[in-house]
Amino acid sequence: MKNKVAELSQALREVHKLFLENERVAAEKYLEKSLPPYAFLTMLMQDKNFKWIQPFSALLAEIDAFEDEAEEVTKEDLLRLKKQVEAVLRTPDTMIFDRYRDHLMHDGELMVANARLNQVLNQMVTSP
Repeated sequence: MKNKVAELSQALREVHKLFLENERVAAEKYLEKSLPPYAFLTMLMQDKNFKWIQPFSALLAEIDAFEDEAEEVTKEDLLRLKKQVEAVLRTPDTMIFDRYRDHLMHDGELMVANARLNQVLNQMVTSP
């Protein structure tokens, strides 16, 4: 079952990457200037206006750490991870939920990555 955690990490990493790219583009439009990757990363880590993104990044780090440290993965572990992902991305009336939903409507690549993430989440608890 450890491979399911790896699949989740990979799918979530792709969604996270595309989500952040959408946020960088939005920030560039708002600031009316181009943001090199290091400048945007600095903003993500230090600017209080981007603090709302931290739970998404922290979730990815937590899943990666679990994957690295867990000797055995149980169905309960998979269910817990699934619930954590859903809590971060699918809790209504949060900034992450609102921004994610907005990006999904305008970014086909993110839509495909989201579909893959949903497939991985659904298979985590249904197949052996």
